[in-house]
Amino acid sequence: MGSSKGGDGYEKWVRIANKNNGYLGLHNWESAEDKMIVELGVVQHWSKSMFDQLGIEVGMPQPSPNDPPDCFVQFGTRSLGVELMLMVERAHLERAAKGESPYSGQLFQDMQWTKNRFFAKLNECLDYKDQNYSSRGVSVDTLVMFSPETWLFSHNVSHWLSETRVESRNSISSAFLLLDYAPDFGGRGRYPLYLLYDSIFTPAD
Repeated sequence: MGSSKGGDGYEKWVRIANKNNGYLGLHNWESAEDKMIVELGVVQHWSKSMFDQLGIEVGMPQPSPNDPPDCFVQFGTRSLGVELMLMVERAHLERAAKGESPYSGQLFQDMQWTKNRFFAKLNECLDYKDQNYSSRGVSVDTLVMFSPETWLFSHNVSHWLSETRVESRNSISSAFLLLDYAPDFGGRGRYPLYLLYDSIFTPAD
């Protein structure tokens, strides 16, 4: 593996991690190939978190020739389509790209999450994907929304989701929220995973 600034080595990914003043970190990308690497990593983290945190075993992700879905995973005898979505505040990302810091000043203050803001963003993302799929006459087995938002903490998300039910969408059978790596989650470093609703992986009541 090369290490030149133009190559795919260490220096390149340091540069990528520092894009947008560090907003999104290693989940930024510069090319279509970079995006595929980032998305594959997210699905692998989801797959591992499924087993570690929910006791659900799925196979390694396999690329999809069509979109949707982004990839397929094996679950028992079924091959399930998995779609990915990045859950971020685009306006905040654009401000960081223009020079504001996510770690101080007004942008830092605006990036703090409340329960109302969290559910507004969550439902906005679900509605967007549901309407997009419905308008195309397609449906997906699983939507994984990944949020590398720096100040979206797992202890808050766990509390908020314990209090409020997320309504299912017609074109999405199962939906998950995956947060960025949290060193102290569950007593050891993990990517916190939340099952928002489901009609595939868990038995019906």
